[in-house]
Amino acid sequence: MAYDHDDLDSPALVEIAPGTVIEVHSQAILRIVEPKDAVVEGADDSVVVVDEAPIVDDAPAIETTEETRRRLERDADDK
Repeated sequence: MAYDHDDLDSPALVEIAPGTVIEVHSQAILRIVEPKDAVVEGADDSVVVVDEAPIVDDAPAIETTEETRRRLERDADDK
C-alpha cells in the first residue's frame, strides 16, 4: 500500500487481493488496518495463508431480511 497522509492530493495505492492493487483518492482512506495472517490446511494437505482483518466489536450488526420484515411489522402494529 502506498499512502501519504500529508499529501491528500496524491492517490493511494491499495492492495485488495494478492497481486491486485487499485488506486483510490487519498481522502477515501479513513484508517489503515493491518491484517493478521492465519494458516489454514486445505483438503489436499496444501497450506494456504489467509489474511484476516481484525474483528471490531463496535461494528454495527447486519439485519437479515427476515429480521427487517419482523421489525417493520412490529413498527406498523405499534402505530
